[in-house]
Amino acid sequence: MSHFYKSLVILLFYFLCDIVSANDCNCTIDDVFHNSVESCTITYGATITVGSPAEFRNAITHANSTGGDLTILVENGTYQIASPSWYPYITASNVVIRSLSGIRDSVILTGTGMRAISDTENVIFAVGDSIVIADLTIRDCGNHGIAVSGDALLVHNIRIQNTYEQMLKGVSSDGGSDGSKVQCSLFEYTAGVGPNWYIGGIDVHDGDDWMVRDNIFRSIASPADRLAEHAIHFWNHSSNVIAERNWIINCDRGIGYGLGTSPASGGIIRNNMIYNDGTGLFVDVGIGLESCPDTKIYNNSIFSSYTNAIEYRFESTTNVDIRNNLTNGLIRSRNGGTATLGSNFTNAIPSMFKLLAEGNLRLVSDEIVGVIDSADPLDEVSVDIDQILRPNNNENDIGAHEYSKTSIALPLIQISDLEFLGGFRIPGNEQGESNANYASGAIAYNSLNHSIFLVGHNHEDAIAEFAIPELKQTEIIDDLNLATFLQDFKQILGSTTNGNAQNLDQITGMHLIDGRLMVNVIEYYDAPGDNSQTTLFVESPSNLASSLVTGYYHLADKAHAAGWISEIPESWTAELGGQYLVGSSSKYPIASRHSIGPSAFVFDPSSMTINTTQVISTISLLDFSLATPLHANFSHYDNAFYNLIEVNGETPSGHTFQDADATVGNNHIWTSESQASYGFIVPGTSSYLTLGSSGGHQSGIGYKATQNDGYLCGGPCPYHAEDYYNYYWLWDVNDLAKVKSGIMNPHDVRPYTYGQFTVPYQIDANKGSVEFHEISGGSFDPSSGILYLSISDGGTPSNSVYGRVPAIAAYRINTILGEEVRDGIDNNGDGRIDETLVNKWVGPLNGNWNENAQNWSSKHFPNSNNIVVIGSGSSVTIPIGFTAEAFSIIVSSNGKLDIPPGAELILNASE
Repeated sequence: MSHFYKSLVILLFYFLCDIVSANDCNCTIDDVFHNSVESCTITYGATITVGSPAEFRNAITHANSTGGDLTILVENGTYQIASPSWYPYITASNVVIRSLSGIRDSVILTGTGMRAISDTENVIFAVGDSIVIADLTIRDCGNHGIAVSGDALLVHNIRIQNTYEQMLKGVSSDGGSDGSKVQCSLFEYTAGVGPNWYIGGIDVHDGDDWMVRDNIFRSIASPADRLAEHAIHFWNHSSNVIAERNWIINCDRGIGYGLGTSPASGGIIRNNMIYNDGTGLFVDVGIGLESCPDTKIYNNSIFSSYTNAIEYRFESTTNVDIRNNLTNGLIRSRNGGTATLGSNFTNAIPSMFKLLAEGNLRLVSDEIVGVIDSADPLDEVSVDIDQILRPNNNENDIGAHEYSKTSIALPLIQISDLEFLGGFRIPGNEQGESNANYASGAIAYNSLNHSIFLVGHNHEDAIAEFAIPELKQTEIIDDLNLATFLQDFKQILGSTTNGNAQNLDQITGMHLIDGRLMVNVIEYYDAPGDNSQTTLFVESPSNLASSLVTGYYHLADKAHAAGWISEIPESWTAELGGQYLVGSSSKYPIASRHSIGPSAFVFDPSSMTINTTQVISTISLLDFSLATPLHANFSHYDNAFYNLIEVNGETPSGHTFQDADATVGNNHIWTSESQASYGFIVPGTSSYLTLGSSGGHQSGIGYKATQNDGYLCGGPCPYHAEDYYNYYWLWDVNDLAKVKSGIMNPHDVRPYTYGQFTVPYQIDANKGSVEFHEISGGSFDPSSGILYLSISDGGTPSNSVYGRVPAIAAYRINTILGEEVRDGIDNNGDGRIDETLVNKWVGPLNGNWNENAQNWSSKHFPNSNNIVVIGSGSSVTIPIGFTAEAFSIIVSSNGKLDIPPGAELILNASE
């Protein structure tokens, strides 16, 4: 839009608009962590849209000259709006500055750089009252990202990075800023350390009645000389400040009220998580009161390498109440401070917390004696850091996190825990009614034959069975062992008992359930999106050629659910409501009919019988739509889907990245090129692992674009032909349980980690060149703990010019603890309940596994000093009082492990 027309629009807005509207502008700390905070649509008076630094400066000047009542919406882009010679100094009141898109990372306001300057360079100085700054990034300046002296400032969904001094500064001129609120924002130094010691997160002089809530502070740390200032600091006559539900990670100091003899008073510090791993040059107290009376410190969790977790200092610090805090350090008086202490737990250990290395101090168990159900009830603490009501169960828990009994204390895996064991390739010759060239990817492991069922050529979607040969750890395709046919390819989609009226033609997942082979199917190009049939069963999979094929059945969530199938481990069946789950994603055309992100639904396969006609009900645990996609931090769906912040050029069929004049976004979680092909809950853990591929994260995506190698795409594709990756998304099953319990929505869950996953067989053996081959399917065998992944086109040998057959890669997950089978019976009559571990893999196996004798099991905990071997028909009793942090158990068939009352076994799975 030209500047002339923008000016005309501005004049029209002034004549037509003089309203104030608002939304709640709230969030959770997880929203901040996952960058999925909802935008804040507060509007004051007239609205101006600006698209250049000059237009931004003009808007500020106009607001100041007219007294305010103005909303400034900033188009996506990076704007240097501050310098030592001029920066936005807002004297007007009722002024809103926020991004037009609502996307925090898409509008960046800067100064001239993070460096020492002789003059002043604040990106925004808010002098007027009721100024709103929302949904944008502020960074790279010589002084402060935001400075404020006016009252009722609202900062929402702001990312402040790399300022040379304190990120948000409240100055004491004109009596200081009162009644201000900072929420749902991220404060960080991206290098892991600041530029000097004179830095801080929020540093406020003479501020009364502030609210600082639901923010994350990272790496506010000094590089030399002395300590940095606090992540949150109120002093110099500040009073009645509430700091709640903040997450502070590796900052030199956490939260401080008062400093030396410069006082503060009153206020509450509650439900904060503060973590410092001690790797910085300096580390000091988590929460400190200095010359600060009448303050309450309730239900904080602090884990730090500093001796003291909480300090209350100087004689004027009186009438302080410190209760229900969970720390690994002391709570102590210094210099004569006095306080009342109650129900604090100061001996926290790493195993109490969910992900200590990331500063995640949420509790992992309901069996932490002295913490669970041990807090004093307080009227001031009605929720926890996640805004879950207290008490969640019986009584309040100590610390910031209220443990939910829907949670199960099992570890979370990382992608680095997958150990590549080797692989094999599939033959490409015609056998029966099809062949494995251009196979669609779906596989299912068969433990009876140590084999896999595999779907062949995607034009025929026939199924064959292959014996698994010896795995070989090599990237040389020709050296892989070749699987052998156990059953020829058989086409089944048209053989069902009730026909194939909806023309289903793409097998998307398979799994053996109680001797039946369940097969999920969709129509590849269902343009109306009206298909309801999803599933069939091969009733006798040992005889593909003549088996009865029943179906089609109707899963309630249609294509959202009609993908992979996997078993739910026994430890999660009660929490999730069933034994099996199905999932899918936007892997196929017509995205509106699919989940825009990996999904998970619980279902009951026993309800699918030959006479079943009703819809099979499901329990939704994880699901996304066009309205609520996985990449929810983007307000404009197309931009997020294509990972582009803005497109200023032309995009006809065949256009290039340069033609589009596009700015690439930072959507690294899910794009139009993302697809999940398999998912399962890893036994013995709290992890739901979904695997597939993704693209467009570095170059952006164009519809029917020409890639940098000259290839013209038939649909969306990355502008760079190399911008494809195998990918993973790891989810906390406790979050899925919260969805089942109604605490969360299926589209609110976010992966706890995700990213590229390096897999083998990424080469065209015939040409000898690198070629991307995607994960196209998977199957997990709980009896051996091995995950099999189908790598599309990865198994084509060097002598095949036209063949395109898959390779199968096998992995073991090295942090699996396994499933414990407790029969709850006193088998030997000694008055004690026995634990039976029979015919159950509980790995990892670490050399104790005999693949030909699956009645052997091994349970290993690293750093083992104690080994208990239980022979066939014998039993071992653990003596009363025995304690071991690490041990191994080897159990043969009919062996019994007898654990008497009073024996304490601490099962520690950390390396």
